[in-house]
Amino acid sequence: MSNLNFVTAGRYYLSFALSFFVLVSVTFEGSYNLASLLILASYVFFFSKQVRQQITLSRPEKLLIIIAALYVLSFIMEVLLHDVKPRILDAPAKVLLLMPALLLCNALRPGRQQLIYSFMFSAVLLLMQSVYEKYYLGVARVNGDVNAIQYGAIAIAIGAAGIALCATRNTSSQRNFLLYVLCCLLCCGALYAGILSRSRGSIITLPLLALCLIALQAYKFKISLKKTVLVLIGSSLLAGTILALNISKTGRLAQAVAEISNYNSQAATSTSIRFNLWQVAGEVAATSPITGVGKNRLVEYKTQQVDQGRFPEKLKRFDSSHNAYMNTVARRGLIGLAILCTFLWVPVYIAVSAIRRGSSEEQPYAYALLCFGLVFAIANLTQDMIFLNNGIIMYTGLLIILSQMLFQVQSRPSASD
Repeated sequence: MSNLNFVTAGRYYLSFALSFFVLVSVTFEGSYNLASLLILASYVFFFSKQVRQQITLSRPEKLLIIIAALYVLSFIMEVLLHDVKPRILDAPAKVLLLMPALLLCNALRPGRQQLIYSFMFSAVLLLMQSVYEKYYLGVARVNGDVNAIQYGAIAIAIGAAGIALCATRNTSSQRNFLLYVLCCLLCCGALYAGILSRSRGSIITLPLLALCLIALQAYKFKISLKKTVLVLIGSSLLAGTILALNISKTGRLAQAVAEISNYNSQAATSTSIRFNLWQVAGEVAATSPITGVGKNRLVEYKTQQVDQGRFPEKLKRFDSSHNAYMNTVARRGLIGLAILCTFLWVPVYIAVSAIRRGSSEEQPYAYALLCFGLVFAIANLTQDMIFLNNGIIMYTGLLIILSQMLFQVQSRPSASD
């Protein structure tokens, strides 16, 4: 009986810890540190033999654990081969620090409804915070407790995943349908918060996310092709109107287009700096394509090129390539790049596989995981935020939460639902 109570207590506590992780997001200083500590505290339930005996990992879950281990090993390779300080392991090590939560979720199966509501409430908090920062404090780019790029990614990921998870609601009656629409609108608040961050790498994912979410609605309501096209047109008009009303927030996109069309390697603009950093990374990677050259050599080569007058002096301020893929291939070669691509795109692979199976119950959870994966995989094309402490925590935490919600449906319903 005591063992059963311990398992029940673990399920409730884990539900609370994971919900808190999603809920607070980046809404206050130290939010991720506190949320992560709550998750780490849940590992005490591993002391229960009954909890450990309930762990039955599926193939996708084993795949996630293996990929997380390989991700950390790629950094260890960089340390050993290129004489880099071991401190670079601080951020990636957080992947393995949070990964045991996947095992606990597998054993305890936290309540899905609580987690779904946490996405909705998190979206509301993100909206309130972004509006406060933008229109009361008057900041140019909303950034929360991290930076504008990370803030935009997490807000859009939570908003899109939240809308997808709303599809789990019953819409058989008019009242339920109106509640469903209201929940979707609440989650849209997080998308607006992401727009206020003016993070171009995240904002450019919105059209693709819209297509995914529209496809989910068409599946849920069994909408015909003709009606789906009308919804697409209507959604496009609505999105265009929103963007037109918020042109100051999306002006950075137009600015980027202008900078690309008038590219100058000596210009110190945001887009030009990125192109220069990517060029440096490509040139360095060509000298050691398999294992890379390590962070130190990448920075040294960039400094040399700036001193030779090839690039503007401002380039010295950056010790990364502002592109996770380019930064990885330069520092850890094709080996590191293959691992990173797998790590970033595995949620998309898992989600698409679930969508193709066609189970109606799985669809909302699969699309939520798909939207999350697309945001981080694409946003990292213009920023290597995955390497930063908060970036790796927010990615790993949401990966575990969203994938486990899907895995629960695929196996058996949660006892707390």
